[in-house]
Amino acid sequence: MCGLLGLAVDLGWSYFVKKSAQGASDAAALAAAYQALNANGETVTPFPSPGAPNGNCDLGGNLQVGCQYAEQNDFSPGGHGGRQKINVRDGLGQLIRQDGTFVPGCPAPGTSGCVEYWVTVRTVEAIPQLFSAVLGNTTGLSSAVATAAVVQAPVNGSLITLNRRFDTSPAGTGIDVTQPVNAPLGIVASSDLAGAIPTSGMAGPIFARSPVANPGLPDGPQFLDPLRGYGQPPLPVLKAGSHACNLSDSGPECVYAVAGGILNNTICYNGTTFSQGGQNVVLPSGTYYPAQLPPQLCPGGPPNPIRGALSIAGGASVTFSNGAFGSFLFFGGLTVSGQMKMDPGEYVVVGGQSLQVSGGNAGIANTGNAGAGEIIILTGSSSAFTSNSDNSAITGNVNKDLYPGLMNLINGPNNANSLSLVALAQSGALAFGPANIQVGLGNGTSATPSGLNPSALSSLSAPYPANLQPFGGIVLWQDQANSTLQYAADGNVALCGGGINNPACPPKYPATPNSPPQLALPGAALGLIGTIYQPRGAWIIISGSSALSGSLQIITGAVTSGSISIAQPPTIPLRRRIVALIE
Repeated sequence: MCGLLGLAVDLGWSYFVKKSAQGASDAAALAAAYQALNANGETVTPFPSPGAPNGNCDLGGNLQVGCQYAEQNDFSPGGHGGRQKINVRDGLGQLIRQDGTFVPGCPAPGTSGCVEYWVTVRTVEAIPQLFSAVLGNTTGLSSAVATAAVVQAPVNGSLITLNRRFDTSPAGTGIDVTQPVNAPLGIVASSDLAGAIPTSGMAGPIFARSPVANPGLPDGPQFLDPLRGYGQPPLPVLKAGSHACNLSDSGPECVYAVAGGILNNTICYNGTTFSQGGQNVVLPSGTYYPAQLPPQLCPGGPPNPIRGALSIAGGASVTFSNGAFGSFLFFGGLTVSGQMKMDPGEYVVVGGQSLQVSGGNAGIANTGNAGAGEIIILTGSSSAFTSNSDNSAITGNVNKDLYPGLMNLINGPNNANSLSLVALAQSGALAFGPANIQVGLGNGTSATPSGLNPSALSSLSAPYPANLQPFGGIVLWQDQANSTLQYAADGNVALCGGGINNPACPPKYPATPNSPPQLALPGAALGLIGTIYQPRGAWIIISGSSALSGSLQIITGAVTSGSISIAQPPTIPLRRRIVALIE
């Protein structure tokens, strides 16, 4: 009879305690992992080294937060008269579950099916037995274990529009999409206006706050900027010390004056002729700006900068090459009428009319060396530059929203050409401008610019820089300051007393008919592979009677005119860090 009562009472109570222990373990592990993610954000790579295992919760940082959550679930070291114990441990990379199965670590951000950081919490309580004690079982044990991990999760949606009800675009306030869309992996529309997206002609799942498209779908993280918390892709860093500026050793501190702004023309470096120009030119990593050269072409003094875009003339071919991964900056904008060929690298277009690609002979392709991929960044200034008293260096701009690192690149190293960049900034030539791509890019699949590729990192002898790794998959990025809304430095929309639907912040960049925050794309196969990113408050205009197509994921404020028919990028999905309970 005592045995039967023990099974009913003691075993039942042990089961109840085990459920309590499991709740405490789950809460503690999730809280500790969430705290680690909040502290390190989306871009810290890798996570900091873990702490040592500890059984007393005498810990600091995120593990202490986990212990506090366990205590809220009635579990603490020495609790219940010393009968409770807690063990907390964390780690990086590979994890062995309790059943012996493995979860691999992540070799780089953007890798799927792996963990970056994990926290395991074990809770145990010794339970005095009642009826079972008659049979010699004086104490029972109830225990539980939980592991939470920071993992990479794909950003769902082929087309993600970020504008809300009160955000403007050429199609009107609160309108996200004006024409049919074929997006097999989904359309995410953030505006809750009933007419935010078309009600017919849409192909693919629709995730919308619009009551017409999907009644009752509540607001939530899926409608926020998926790049929130990332900041912006970092610009290249100037090298320390002296080095040669040539195809074998160059960098952004190598500043080149381009005669008339034509990149297949004469180019000067430090008063000497670097390139004589021609119809087929190969150029190294560096900073390029348009200049008026005197009759003797490359004198000892600095050339005079001129307002106007850098350009590749029709019929010419310019190849940008710097080994495994290069850094190329184009001050004053870039117009491509000929062929632009790119090795893997970071391509930054500053000011002017941004990036313009048009003409029957125009095209942008990679050199066939896919490697780590390419990222094109479109930036500039939303207001006039400020400088020090002798005008020899830029100190910022009026709106204080210069792209991170841009001021350092403008001021540059201590050489004559850096003063020309300062003069160019002061002339107003580096203001934001609308980008316009009117032809299909690329030249066959093997030569299509394809975004930063994290899957190639382990196989490359010189992959792209570690600070760019979180931006894997992105092929085209528009500055978050080039928007009718304000973004904070961390990549979140700034709130000025309002909520996320109506932030109430005055725009730092006032859109005008001549300079809207837009990207014009052709109604054709674009010839880019990867993610195109624009901030909320910017938009895409599609021209032509056909649909914009390609292996693309598009993130933008709104899409006006034209139609879209896109497929998800095959190998480079954009990802965010999330916390998941994995055991």
